[in-house]
Amino acid sequence: MGMVLRYIRVSPRNAEALLRHPTLLRPFLDGPLSDPNFETPESSGLWSRWFGRAGRRRTPGATHLEGREPGDEGDADKSWNAIHFLLTGSAQDAAFPAGFILVGGTTVGDEDVGYGPARLFAPAEVREIDAALSRINREVATRRFDGVAMDAADVYPQIWSRTDEDVFEYAWENLRALQEFVRRTVELDHGLLLLLT
Repeated sequence: MGMVLRYIRVSPRNAEALLRHPTLLRPFLDGPLSDPNFETPESSGLWSRWFGRAGRRRTPGATHLEGREPGDEGDADKSWNAIHFLLTGSAQDAAFPAGFILVGGTTVGDEDVGYGPARLFAPAEVREIDAALSRINREVATRRFDGVAMDAADVYPQIWSRTDEDVFEYAWENLRALQEFVRRTVELDHGLLLLLT
């Protein structure tokens, strides 16, 4: 399957809950939760945990997640490292905000969600990411895209010098989708969760 970058829009309330209680990450990732009064397994009583109930009606003061909205998640498939390269000129870590795919944000606990922990970016950081992404249009991306150099730099998944496929279009389409997603996240003043799975 390979490494895929997932990105998820996170409401302020869910961001706070995830940072305070990282064990909520799995229920959040498995969302959407359709019932706003759903109490997470962490805050369920001892009987519920022993007998395997997934959740119960919320009690005042219980930790819970808001329901996730349709369209609050996307992925860059396996083009994430190419997008990183187009933003930074490197396959490796680079300074935030251009290097946000590999650096920055706050880790949500220490659970490995595939290839390391999930990282959460606050709304102010998402605005910086949006500014970095906005600097890349098709003309800039075309100029920066060099498949031979990208494969030599080990840009995952090392397919970028192929001539039998339009690999530039693959990277560009995923970059455009990420730009639109981040722009909408800024409009909503939400956080952004990134994970490599």
